Amino acid sequence: AFYPEGRPLHTESKERKRLAWGSALTLALLFVQVATGALVRGRIQLIDEISPRAEWFAGAGSLGPLHGNIAVLMASAVIVLGVLTLKDRAASVRKAGRRAAARVMGQALAGWGLQYLSFPAVLQVLHLWLATALLATVFALGLLALRLEPEPA
Repeated sequence: AFYPEGRPLHTESKERKRLAWGSALTLALLFVQVATGALVRGRIQLIDEISPRAEWFAGAGSLGPLHGNIAVLMASAVIVLGVLTLKDRAASVRKAGRRAAARVMGQALAGWGLQYLSFPAVLQVLHLWLATALLATVFALGLLALRLEPEPA
């Protein structure tokens, strides 16, 4: 179903295979990041009515710094993916790489804003929206890396 002939019409290059594996590993890290973010939010919900907003992040305990450290790893992985796409022949692969890099930077800014601006509601929504968009972009990048035929030079 994925390939009409039961096999690809072309052989994927080493660069495309590297990009596909990088996308898969980054996607796995993204899922871990989403899980730790949900745990942080769960801890915050336990104290949100009894503590001022400025103390919410501290109420997450060690999960807050863990979420932040995974975010640094994830952002690094996405930037590496973006670099791997820079010289790809397919414009859609290059565009997906740029979009992933932009979304991870926006995600980081929203996360820092949440921590240092006492969790404003608009940043909570933006943080979740960007996480979803980033996840979809990295997933699409992996699919594009394996499915697109190399364009002629």
